[in-house]
Amino acid sequence: MRPFSLITTKRSVASPFRAHQSSLLGAAIAVNVFARVGTDRLALIGAAAPVGVFFNSGGVAFYALLAEAFPAELRGRGIGFGVGVGRAGAAFGPAGAGALFAAGFTLPSTAFIMSLGSFVSALILLWLFCQKKRSLELPLVGRL
Repeated sequence: MRPFSLITTKRSVASPFRAHQSSLLGAAIAVNVFARVGTDRLALIGAAAPVGVFFNSGGVAFYALLAEAFPAELRGRGIGFGVGVGRAGAAFGPAGAGALFAAGFTLPSTAFIMSLGSFVSALILLWLFCQKKRSLELPLVGRL
């Protein structure tokens, strides 16, 4: 069994939550580390790799999370909406970072502010997981 499959296995209700939460926390940490490595090329490459891994794995885990969150008849719309919101964030994120730089923020402070989205999302997932565990209802979104 592969090591990452222990986190993402479908045997547990918690698996998509844990996988996505791990990716979000890893992304928040990796972005902050990247902002503080300095100008050494090898250090930048070494710090950029985890940023890419965690952000890409977060996107993949997002699909699994949304697939479990919506009932079958709403799954396509729910995943489409979630992906659309994510794409909007990806489009406006660099503009937000640019605005912070224009306002005089340093790279480490900008990275910290930008990483708060991932950190807050991980906290929300933890709260949703606790709610789901208490209610034992599989769909997080009710039928419309």
